[in-house]
Amino acid sequence: MEKKSPLILFVPYIILIVLILGFFYKVVLLNYNFFWRDILSHSYPAKKILIDSIIAGYFPLWNPYVSTGIPYLADLSNQSLYIFNILFLILPSSEAINFTILSHYILCAIFMYLFVKDLTENKYISIFAGVSFPLSGYCVSLNCNLEYLSAIIWLPAVFWSYYRVINTEKTIYLFLTALFLSMLIFGGEPMAFYYLLGFICLHCLFQLKDKKQLLKEAVLIIIICLGSLIISSVQLLPALEFASLSNRSGGLSFAEATIWSFNPLRLIEFILPFFYGHNFPYPRYWGTFLQAGTFNVPWAESVYIGVVPFFLALFSLYFSKTKEKFYWVSVILISLFLSFGCFTPIYKLLFNIIPMLSSFRYPEKIIIFATFGLIVLASLTLLDLFNNQEHKFPKYVLIVFTLPILITIICFFLDFSTIINLKNMAISGEVDRWFINFNTRFRLIYFSLILLSLAGSYLYIVKRLKKIEYFLIFIIIFTFLDLLNINSNAYLTTNVNFFTY
Repeated sequence: MEKKSPLILFVPYIILIVLILGFFYKVVLLNYNFFWRDILSHSYPAKKILIDSIIAGYFPLWNPYVSTGIPYLADLSNQSLYIFNILFLILPSSEAINFTILSHYILCAIFMYLFVKDLTENKYISIFAGVSFPLSGYCVSLNCNLEYLSAIIWLPAVFWSYYRVINTEKTIYLFLTALFLSMLIFGGEPMAFYYLLGFICLHCLFQLKDKKQLLKEAVLIIIICLGSLIISSVQLLPALEFASLSNRSGGLSFAEATIWSFNPLRLIEFILPFFYGHNFPYPRYWGTFLQAGTFNVPWAESVYIGVVPFFLALFSLYFSKTKEKFYWVSVILISLFLSFGCFTPIYKLLFNIIPMLSSFRYPEKIIIFATFGLIVLASLTLLDLFNNQEHKFPKYVLIVFTLPILITIICFFLDFSTIINLKNMAISGEVDRWFINFNTRFRLIYFSLILLSLAGSYLYIVKRLKKIEYFLIFIIIFTFLDLLNINSNAYLTTNVNFFTY
């Protein structure tokens, strides 16, 4: 039997790296720079203070450039002790910022691949997940906020190492889970730390029928939590002292904490991308009527995860109904509900009951967990298809054929401007009755064509050619092209170098 080359093991990682770099081709090939939003106003100045101080021979504890001065180390958003700061010591600033952002997406893809590989034991499905999560609309939208971007690496990394702890009981994974979790503190994302720990505890509760397993996981979670707090204490203790002297010491007001809540009307953007426009390309964002508070733009440019991942996630419970699937459904529903913030009456009750919830702003940030859960469910659906190719799914493929055809026909007979009422909306002059109808019909037809392609490819490749691996390769390529086409509009670059020191 011919031995396979060890290099074959690196092929999935090479594919992921090539696809991620291809998605951000403007930065990689055309010498463009990430620059939008908080990169210019906060991240770059914070890094400059750090690098200038280290070059001068000391570590900055104080930022003298804001008012009469504020703490530097104690401010989590400065990422003072984050591991990726090393890049700013060895590279020019513009290259360091670009490489930091690209590294986050690449490592996110790799950790997502590793996690789903353990769940499915299928490299094709794992590559699909490794492409879908980092290139999802929400994750791509975080390119302009370095501290929030840190969450996209450590979310799949924590789940990967935590599942390894449960399945192998090896101490090294216990340490890695605590280390990865602490990276959210160093990266300046305590809110993601808080919710991620909560969702790990939720996983523990799914073991209620097995008291031995429940006790085992509960002990592991306590050790992980304490370990992560000890590792991050050098950053966390100054931050807690700083927070005790700030206006957050008594918690935020409900109005302040729920700025940038996710309006339930935006759920349609999971399958109809940029339905309400977006900030920088034409036409400009007109969904200002969806916002609560004074901000008239969305927190995330896009929440689009791709029609194929979304559709596969919906079908997940049609196949095997496992405890694992119900866990991820729970993660999705809880995170979506919490992301609604001020748009749900129960959130205010939870705001006053759940410890520390009043310390966090921007509920829309929790969408990252819903996105993650949807990709995991989509991956588990592909696993069911792979393991049971004789399933009765083809009967339902007919629905997938008829549904988009009906949608396409009906959409030409509806006047969507009467459904989407423009009255009292704060919108630009480009949004009128003609635009509403054109925009809605275009996106519905795009959605329908993708569904038709998915159903047609399944019937031809799997049922006729009997090549499920070819179908998975098709899904990977098709999903990447879809996300490239849509979510490449969720980040902004420039060929001007604003970052010099």
